[in-house]
Amino acid sequence: MVGGKAFAYQHGRERLFHHEGERAIARADAKYSTMFRGSSLVTITVEEIAEIANTPKMFQFYFNKVLSCHNYEQ
Repeated sequence: MVGGKAFAYQHGRERLFHHEGERAIARADAKYSTMFRGSSLVTITVEEIAEIANTPKMFQFYFNKVLSCHNYEQ
């Protein structure tokens, strides 16, 4: 918690569920002085998030291993 307040954790792709998506979450974080937490699946840029919310930020990145015919084991 930041400032003794709870914060929301989004999993990414919030615009699939609401047209404002991460922008709304970033505005709420700025309003309540809470930490913005996002993943590599956010639908807006990190720079845009920084413009909206001047609070601490934390990002969780997901890396997917790409399989090719050279390293694929059946």
